[in-house]
Amino acid sequence: MSDRPTVFLVDDDASIRRTLPQAIASPDYRVDVFSSADAFLSSYDGQAPGCILTDLRMPRMTGLDLQEELIRRRSAMPIIFLTGYGSVETATKAMKSGAIYFFEKPIDPPLLVDRIREALELNQRQRQQTAQQLEIDERLSRLTRRQREVLDLVVQGLTSKQIADQLGRSIKTIEVHRSQILNRMNAQGVTELMRMVLAPDHAGTPANGQEACTGA
Repeated sequence: MSDRPTVFLVDDDASIRRTLPQAIASPDYRVDVFSSADAFLSSYDGQAPGCILTDLRMPRMTGLDLQEELIRRRSAMPIIFLTGYGSVETATKAMKSGAIYFFEKPIDPPLLVDRIREALELNQRQRQQTAQQLEIDERLSRLTRRQREVLDLVVQGLTSKQIADQLGRSIKTIEVHRSQILNRMNAQGVTELMRMVLAPDHAGTPANGQEACTGA
């Protein structure tokens, strides 16, 4: 199976589906075409790396409707909008909802290819970050209840003595817990441990418990 990412082109205009894939062809990615948002969603499993290139105005489900549905499905795949009927209001709404580019048709193919590559790079970073977060969550799940209590206090900046006093344990016991936590979290030290736990997706959770373009 190819590891190349996919550009999902969603457009009800048959001429666009026929000519645009040729204009933006690249060995760096493949292009799959869909005549409607419904057709795309019926085959999209959320796992494939890539980005979405979609028309704004389409029958039944518009590009903005597609964007809202993907948000509901918790998809972070980058979206580039193409439209022949752009407006500042629509572009602003799309961008606020997470679109990375909004272009009016026709667009210069080389420019679009550059923006597609940016979108694919963004998606790759997002996927790597998600994988790292899942790995951290898995490591956290391996901690015992006591270890998670200690971890929570370590992240708050408490010393071993302060943690021992708060939990009614000896300093030696707390040091053993700290060592076990570092080992199970695969962290080289407290600084790395705190960076893991205080990452955006974990910040605020106790251990216990772009650019709009309206023209080519």
